Formats: sequence, structure tokens, C-alpha cells
Amino acid sequence: MGNFYKNAEDIENALNGAYATLRSIYNLNLSSNIEMRTDNATRDIFVSNVEQIQFLTWDEQTTNSIVENIWNDSYVMILRCNIVLERIEPLEIEQTLKNRYIGEAKFLRALAYFNLVRLFGDVPLVLKQIKIIEEAYAIGRTPVADVYTQIINDLKDAEQYLPLTYSSENIGRATKGAAKALLGKVYLTQHNFSAARDKLKEVIDDLGIYELLPDYADLWNLSNKNSVESIFEVQFKKGDFGTGSPFANQTTPT
Repeated sequence: MGNFYKNAEDIENALNGAYATLRSIYNLNLSSNIEMRTDNATRDIFVSNVEQIQFLTWDEQTTNSIVENIWNDSYVMILRCNIVLERIEPLEIEQTLKNRYIGEAKFLRALAYFNLVRLFGDVPLVLKQIKIIEEAYAIGRTPVADVYTQIINDLKDAEQYLPLTYSSENIGRATKGAAKALLGKVYLTQHNFSAARDKLKEVIDDLGIYELLPDYADLWNLSNKNSVESIFEVQFKKGDFGTGSPFANQTTPT
């Protein structure tokens, strides 16, 4: 640890670790916690998965590993973001790049808390690296309103710091448009409709980089990954163990 977090490359590698956590969150864990409770998705009755069926019947048990996973993975991402935000300040990094890294970390932290607060209500609001167990046990749950305040503050910083676009090797990182769009969604969730309208109009009218694809079906064409209609996508990669998307297998008809 003492030989790391010394330069921009170290910070970027640490941020990449936070992005990598998205692959654990945006799969069975999040879709089960959200979609399985609705009419949008169901579980094949011929495939035995007691934990998923608990979501269908609104009967989740305290031992449900899918609930545990979304909690743990979200806080892993938050931890990695907090480490970046703590370690980056004293480093001599070109200011625009430093601001970008800060914006990325705050966007990811806000995204994690936005998922958590919608799923669990009051949750521990951790904004620094926790290094000892006793310190962790001392942190209680934070009221929903305060969690949302932090989410909004993080996203306001992120939209100021993040670039509109990236070069090809950095496609998939958080952008100004992603921060604005997520902030608009947060306002919408809070029923702050006027703020949501104004923020989302900025995405549509002011940024000038997004447009709808000609055909709705084009969204699902693999050649349109990260298309002009995409604001933020979790990046998966075929071929390497642990980097591929599980959605095809999870949603294929029997």
C-alpha cells in the first residue's frame, strides 16, 4: 500500500477497480432485487432457485445471498471510490486530469448509494476509508434524506469535473452527460419534477451529443454498443473469465 497511490497511473488503476465492481452489481444481483419484484420478470418454475423465487413471492429471507451480494458489492465500490478521493488530493497530477478522476469516483459512489437507498432505505453513509473493524461497527444507518443529499452533491461535482466524451480507449468511463442524466433520475425519484425536467433538458438540448437510433430494435444490435443513444453503459468483455455479461444466459427462454 505504501508504494501505491503515487501518481496518475496508480489512481487510474484504482478507479478501474471501482468500475470493475459494476460487473458484479449489474447482473443477477441487481436485476433480481429490482425486476423480479415486478411484472417485468419472473423465474422459470422448472429451474429451482429458492432465493430468486423469494423475490417473486416477496418473501426474502435474511440468508438470501442475492440481497447480501448487492449490499456487499455496492460497499466495495464505495470503498474503492473513497480510497481514490482520499489518496488523490496530495498527489501532483495535472489539475484537469485530477478533476476528472475525482468526478469519476464521485459519480460511481453516487450510483452505488442511489441503488442502495432505493433498495434498503436508511443505509450507512461512509465517505472515507474504514481501516479497523471497530470503526465500521460504530457507523449506524443514515436517514434517506441525508443519503440523497450526498448523492446530489457528488453528482453536482461530477458534472462539473467530467468531460463530455473520451477517446476510444476510455469509452465507458463516466461523462458529464452521465452525471447530469443520473442527477435528473435522482430528482425524478424524489418527485422533484421541475428539477428533473431542467436537468434532463440539459442532457437533451445543451450537450448536443446524444440522439435516438433510427429503429428501437437497433438498441439490441451488438454493433451499437456505446452508441449515440447510450449515456452510460457497464462494460463487459467476452472471452475472459469474469468479464462477460451474464444477461444472455439469465434471460434466455427455456
